[in-house]
Amino acid sequence: MELLKGSPVAEVVDLATRELLKGIKAPQLAVILPGDDPSSSVYSRSKVRKGSGLGMDVRVMVPDKLTDGDWTAKASSEASYADAMVFERPLPPGTDNIGASSSIPPLKDVEGMHPENQGLLLLGRPRFVPPTALGVLMLLDHYEIDVSGKRVLVLGRGANVGRPLSILLSQKAPWGDATVTLVHSRSPGLKEVLSGSDIVIAAVGSAGLIKRGMVKEDAVLIDVGLSADPADGRMKGDVDISGFEGTHIRATPTPGGTGPVTVSCMFLNVVRAKRLSLGLPFRTGHELLDSLYGVG
Repeated sequence: MELLKGSPVAEVVDLATRELLKGIKAPQLAVILPGDDPSSSVYSRSKVRKGSGLGMDVRVMVPDKLTDGDWTAKASSEASYADAMVFERPLPPGTDNIGASSSIPPLKDVEGMHPENQGLLLLGRPRFVPPTALGVLMLLDHYEIDVSGKRVLVLGRGANVGRPLSILLSQKAPWGDATVTLVHSRSPGLKEVLSGSDIVIAAVGSAGLIKRGMVKEDAVLIDVGLSADPADGRMKGDVDISGFEGTHIRATPTPGGTGPVTVSCMFLNVVRAKRLSLGLPFRTGHELLDSLYGVG
C-alpha cells in the first residue's frame, strides 16, 4: 500500500500562495465563529495560526443575537472590512445554510458556496473551488493520478465536496474527463459500484466504511470523511486503511491526508480573492491551478 500524504501537497499550495502574496498588502480573512462548538473553536484558532504563518491577517469574529433570523447577513456586514470571509461550521441549529452562504459577497466567498460561485463552477469557469474539493484535485495531480477515462466513484453529495467534485471530474478539462458515479446514503448496490471503480473519493463521514475486499486491488482511495468510530469513539476516516496493508492500494491516511491540503487551499483562495479585488492576474506556474483559475 502506498500512502498519499497531504503534507508535500500542502507545501506546493503554500508555495503558490506565497508567490501570489508578493507585492500586495496582506489579505484579511474574517472567520465568523457562531455558537460554542468546541471543535469549531479549535479550527478557527488553527486558521489564525496558518494564516499568520503565510503572512495574512486572520481575525475571528463572534456574532451575537444568533436567534435573530437574519444574523448571518448581519455578521457578514460586520465583517465587510475583510477581503475574504468564512463561516466556521457547523452553524447553529435552525440556521439557513444557503442563506448564510448567500450573505457573503461572492468575490469574498473563499469556500465557493455562494450560489453565483456554485453556478460558475457548474459552467466550468470556477471563481473559487471549495477548498476540500480543490485539495482532492491537487492530491490527484501531485501523485500523477490521471482521472481521464477512469471510473471515479464519489461517495457523498455534500455541496462542498461530493457535488463539486462530481461536476469538476466529469468536465471536459485538464482536471476531468472521468466517468463519474455519485452515490449517497439512499443509493443501492454500493458494493457493486465500489468493486468496479478505479478511484474512490469517500466523503460520507462513516468511520471505516470501505474495507479490504470491497475495491479493486489497485484502486486509489481518497478519504475525505471524518467521524467518531462507534466502537472506540476515536475520529477515523471513511476508509479502514489498516486493513489494506500488503495490497497495491494507493490511499490517503487519516489524519495527514486531505486535511492539510484543504486548509492550504482555503488560504490560496483567500489570496485569490485579494488579487481579484485588485484586478491582478492569478499566475502560479502550477499547471492545474492556472488551468482551473485561468490567468485573470
